[in-house]
Amino acid sequence: MIRVSRRAAGWFSALFLLTVLSPIRLNFVAEPPDSFPLSRYPMFSRPRPQWEARQWLVAVRADGSEAIIPYTYWSSSGHNQGHRALAAAAERGDEALLELCERVARKAGKRLQARWVSVRTGRFDLEVVFGEGDRKANRERELAGCPAGEGT
Repeated sequence: MIRVSRRAAGWFSALFLLTVLSPIRLNFVAEPPDSFPLSRYPMFSRPRPQWEARQWLVAVRADGSEAIIPYTYWSSSGHNQGHRALAAAAERGDEALLELCERVARKAGKRLQARWVSVRTGRFDLEVVFGEGDRKANRERELAGCPAGEGT
């Protein structure tokens, strides 16, 4: 067992208490700095918009059924980066979307038995998505589409 003097324990306690309470002073600064480990990034505290626009790809099969194409068909990165890449292609315009569509169609034709690949966009009411679990888009429309070839 380690023996610590009362004075050392008092200094340690005071230092610990000051460290824990030090971020409070940042509440009174016009633009508080953001640095690790005392980050003030408002990841979950800032208000979110009611509507959010998203893009996604859909494989349309010969029988008319549809399947959402996973981000791994167009991105070797993670989920968020894949969807950022899709949004960036949508911002660049029709040519970038068609190029992405054709690249995905080569894979989806065989793996998903797709005849057509569709790049779509839609708006989602976040309150309905997270509150009621309804994930259907409002104002869904096709941005680009391309044939996927014979599904085998």
